[in-house]
Formats: sequence, C-alpha cells, structure tokens
Amino acid sequence: MTPDDDEFGFILESMITMPLKGIVYPPSIYSLFNKNSYKENNSIVSILDGQPADYNPAVKYGHTNESLDAVVNGLEVQPSDDIIGVCGSGDQAFAMLENAKSVVVVDNNEYQVDYAKERASMLKAGDIESFLNLGAKKYGNKITDGNDVRLYFSQPGRLERIRANIGNLEIKYAKDFLDEMKEGRFSKAYLSNILGYYGFMENKEEREAYIEKIMARLREPGLVYITNGATAFVSCPPGIENADELTAIARAEEKEKGLLKWSPAVLRRAA
Repeated sequence: MTPDDDEFGFILESMITMPLKGIVYPPSIYSLFNKNSYKENNSIVSILDGQPADYNPAVKYGHTNESLDAVVNGLEVQPSDDIIGVCGSGDQAFAMLENAKSVVVVDNNEYQVDYAKERASMLKAGDIESFLNLGAKKYGNKITDGNDVRLYFSQPGRLERIRANIGNLEIKYAKDFLDEMKEGRFSKAYLSNILGYYGFMENKEEREAYIEKIMARLREPGLVYITNGATAFVSCPPGIENADELTAIARAEEKEKGLLKWSPAVLRRAA
C-alpha cells in the first residue's frame, strides 16, 4: 500500500528532522524526499546512484521546504532591516535579501555553508539556471517539487533585485547562532526550526532563556521568526509575546504554499 502525500511527507520529515540520538541515517533515506520516485518505482532508490563525483550526502537541504512568502511577510522585511538567520539551503537568505539592508546567515554544518556560498556565487555571476537547479542536479534533492521555491524566485525582477544586493549577504559557519549576534547589529532574526531540532533546547526553560538572549541583542523592532511554532515548541518568556497578526500572515502563507505545512510563529517584545 502506498501512503498518501500528506502521510508520506510527515513520516519522512519526522525521520530526517527528529532522529534517534546516535543514529545516522544512510543516504538512501534522504532520497525518499523525492516522492515521485516512490510512486513511479514503488521502491527505495539510493540517491548515490548516478550522482556526480563531488556529491556529498552531508548537504541535506538543497532547497527549503518552507514557504518563502511566509518568512518574508511574517518578518515584514524592510529596507532598513539587518537580519540574521539560519542558513540551510540559503533560500530564506536570498528571499530576505531582496528587501533587507543586509542579511547574515549561519549554519553549524560547514557543507551547507559551502553549498549556500556556491549558490550565491552562481547568482552573482548571473547563472540563474544553476542557482535554481544546483540542489537537484548535484545532490538529488528535489524537495521543492510542488513547493513554491522555483515559482517564488521566478517572479519578474525578483532575482535581479536579489542579485543587486548580493554584496550585503554574509554566509558563515558558527557552532551557535548567538556567536554571530552582536548586540544592536540586527533588527530581526529567522530561527527556522532550531528550537527542539536534533534535541537542541529540549526543555522549556532552555528554550525560553535562548529566546530571551536573542531578543535582548536585537534592536527595534525586534522580531523573531520560528518555524515550528509557538504551540509546538515555544512558550513566550516574560517580556516577549506572540505577534498575532504577523503569525497569522505567516501561517496562512505556509498553509497555502509550504511543502510540509509548518506552523510558524513570530515573536516580539511585549508592549
């Protein structure tokens, strides 16, 4: 029996993003994200088959599975914003860069950092096709099939505006997100799903303390975007609240366009 799309996506995302401690899944597990291959062949096919010599399974995210509209609109990205975020595939960084003053993204996976830098170089050189297709071509990552990533970046003038601002993008390796957060440097932060990810910040007290540290280092307006959502992993510490109207915007966009239908939340300092 073949699972339906929603069940299949949920099972696979759970396997990848919430593994048992100490277990490293083989590369063939990641190939399951290409649901089309499952339907056509009714079998697990290793993404190592037919891959180029420089293929590296340590690059887990060729493209995001989040809605980029949700991220950009949830954070209300403005020309005055200096934003810090989680790198991953780099998609969110490029999307925010269209309107932001500057964007800095960090990752504790050096291979993801190199991958995002490679994509940035392609975009800077005007190689749009490679920028859009590197994940599928080089790493067999077709997670954006049915997602809004290609459509998002294909909007008229969008990549031209991002490319014009590419000099204001920094992509860095860091063990901890806070290591790159100088007080007052940034106005907004994109955390993706790092709270609770791979066992990070497993208890409520740790998560609240981490959010407090991030918010304390942000200048106004001090918005924090969390992908897995306030109801799932985050409770607001004293002095911080859910920005209800922005959270509603982000969740509506994610529901409409996201591949895995995340439940994001946007936090701000309490009035």
